[in-house]
Amino acid sequence: SNLMLLSRALFVMEGLGKQLDPDFNMVSQLRPFAEQIIKDRYSPSNLAKETAQTLQSYHALGKSLPKDIKEFINRVNRNKFKIDLEHRGLERLVNDLDKSTNRISFSMVIGALIIGSSLIMQIDKGPMLFGFPILGLLGYTVAGFLGFGLAIAILRSGRM
Repeated sequence: SNLMLLSRALFVMEGLGKQLDPDFNMVSQLRPFAEQIIKDRYSPSNLAKETAQTLQSYHALGKSLPKDIKEFINRVNRNKFKIDLEHRGLERLVNDLDKSTNRISFSMVIGALIIGSSLIMQIDKGPMLFGFPILGLLGYTVAGFLGFGLAIAILRSGRM
C-alpha cells in the first residue's frame, strides 16, 4: 500500500510538472537520485558492512543455540515446559458459543417441560381444569412463555 501511495504521488507530481512546464520529464529528473541510491545501497563498502553484520549475528546465534537447545530439552525432561498462548479476536467466538449453548440448554428445558406436561396430561387424578390436570396445563403455559421469550431473543439477535 505504501508503494501504491508513492506511485500515486509520483503521478500527481508528474502531472503538475507537465502543467507547469510541458517539456518536463519526471524520469530524467529522478534518474540521478535513483542512481545515487542504488550506488549507495550496493556499494562494496555497504555490502561488506551488511555481510559483516549478518556474519556477526550468525556467530552469536551459533554460540547461543546449543545452550538454548540444551536448556529447552532439560525443561521438557523436568516437565517445566510452559507455553503462553495469547488469543486475539476469540472473545466474540466465545460469546457466540456461550449464547448458543445457553439457547440450546434453554430449549432442552422447554422440551423437558413439554414432555413432562404431556405425561401429566395422561393422568386423570389430581386437581383438574376443563377436564385436564392443572399441573400439565401449568407446564404447557410455562413452556409456552419460555419458548416465546426464546423466540423473541433469537429474532432480536438477527440470527436464526
